[in-house]
Amino acid sequence: LHSSRTDTPLRSTFSATLASDQSCSLQPYPHDRIGFLGNLFISDGVAGADVVKVQARGHRSAASFMVAVRSAVAAAFPGKAIGLGGVFTMDGGEVKAHVMPDFKATVMEDGPEVNAWLKYFRFDGCSAAFLATALTRDPTDDESLNLRLEHTHFFNARTGVGGHYHNGFPAVEGCEDQLSDTDASYIAYLLPAAAVYRVENAFDRKRCSVMPRAS
Repeated sequence: LHSSRTDTPLRSTFSATLASDQSCSLQPYPHDRIGFLGNLFISDGVAGADVVKVQARGHRSAASFMVAVRSAVAAAFPGKAIGLGGVFTMDGGEVKAHVMPDFKATVMEDGPEVNAWLKYFRFDGCSAAFLATALTRDPTDDESLNLRLEHTHFFNARTGVGGHYHNGFPAVEGCEDQLSDTDASYIAYLLPAAAVYRVENAFDRKRCSVMPRAS
């Protein structure tokens, strides 16, 4: 990947889309721009920096791995706004994920209509790279930044799939709702954020073909 402004080589990533048969298609993403919504963690990428290493095995709640990490940090530092970003891997389980289809011609209502529009999958979690951001809280007193407090995407170059990460499952058919100590294991390498920036308000529904759910 090269920056269109400086022609500087950059590390590339992937995008997950739906193929004509509604299967997941993983493709290189040769662009330096994104649309709609993105949560990015930006670092210098210098080797040797101090990182936070998290190892975990076995679900004890329905929370995803990164939600559990975020909750643990928030409990350890109550009231403080702490941001984390980095990568984690998963072993011994499967991933619940979704991929976004093309947008509808009509504006969707947030909630059941959006959930029905998304395409959900279960994928093998081994060999996947999970790219995550998390915030313990909105750093403003009135939460006016409208920040997404946890967001994780992943790609698996070995199996050719990717998407938005929801949770991990035991690699046992029929155990989708059974969380146990035999569930997936995780290793994460995370960096604390020095600052948080919101470029645009992603919750402005006029921009994204989704309107708030009626109360």
